[in-house]
Amino acid sequence: MNVSDSHHHYTPAQRKRMKAQVLQALARLRDRFPLQARIETAPEPVRAEYGRILRQWRDGESPPQAARCDPELLEALVNLDAVVVQGEGLGCYPFSAEATTFVVRGTEGETKVHAFCAFDALAIPRLLGRHCRIESACASCGRGRYFEVHGNGGLSEQAVHDTVVVWAQDHAAGSPAGSCRSLCPNIRFMCSSCGGWSRDTVLTLAQATAVANAFFAFQLRLAGADGSVAIEGAGT
Repeated sequence: MNVSDSHHHYTPAQRKRMKAQVLQALARLRDRFPLQARIETAPEPVRAEYGRILRQWRDGESPPQAARCDPELLEALVNLDAVVVQGEGLGCYPFSAEATTFVVRGTEGETKVHAFCAFDALAIPRLLGRHCRIESACASCGRGRYFEVHGNGGLSEQAVHDTVVVWAQDHAAGSPAGSCRSLCPNIRFMCSSCGGWSRDTVLTLAQATAVANAFFAFQLRLAGADGSVAIEGAGT
């Protein structure tokens, strides 16, 4: 299958179909990984600790450390699969404390973080409020994929149409391995010209960015920022 997005002037019917694909992918992601529901139904002290860890990722220069967390609250967040204990610190979706193949780098050189998957990488610039360059590799051919995302979550024009996001078949929600091992490895960037993914979900970069920003919008509210997300532009 060639998933090249070479025609950028969509008809109303195409736009409607593309928006439906965004909503379908967002619903699937929330079903596989109900992170927002888990946090919003957690006890207030757990939610507060989660917000503190998120703010440290947003404002700090290094990953949060387990030693600075309340042990019981941290255990609760780990059991919710909201926080991941890693060798370099605490991962907190979309931020990974360990190096991955998804690098998000501030265009002014002030930021470099890693993400767990393609959706996570696309969400980080808006969560940080910074214009960022995303660096990864094609899941099929291995060629580098590079593009920029504005601090408001919008895509820059360059290289937007030669990259897509592929979501391969994954395990059901609640895998004991955690989403970073059971779900995230299946959500990757790919050259739009590469094939062989007919059985998987393929989203344009604009669609995938809409999914990512909507999925993590609740974190903006926890961080005291505007969490509203518009997905009407997913087919543009």
